[in-house]
Amino acid sequence: MSFSGFCYGSFGWLAHGIMRLYGDLDRNLQEADIRIYPEAYASIVGFLVFLSAILSVVGAFFLFFVLELLPIFPYIFIFPFVPLIVLAMGVIYPKSKASSRTQSFDSEVPYAAAYT
Repeated sequence: MSFSGFCYGSFGWLAHGIMRLYGDLDRNLQEADIRIYPEAYASIVGFLVFLSAILSVVGAFFLFFVLELLPIFPYIFIFPFVPLIVLAMGVIYPKSKASSRTQSFDSEVPYAAAYT
């Protein structure tokens, strides 16, 4: 079983929420030339959000209770935002790649036109 198959099979329920949140995912994946089903991509993002949530809870527990770094590291509010940042990065990535791809085509067109 592939990684995307595992994510889709295990986190397909989370993919539906991400697809509702991010309606243009299909179009952005096509523009970015990312060859994956939108539901599979959304389930991979959901898996990464779930994994980052677990790791941030474990990391916060380890820092604050095992190492007792609460007086030194008083930024406990950062840990809940880690999964949100991962979600934002997963949603923005196809749009960013599509924009970069469009920009590279636009920069190569004058040179291609000169040789034709």
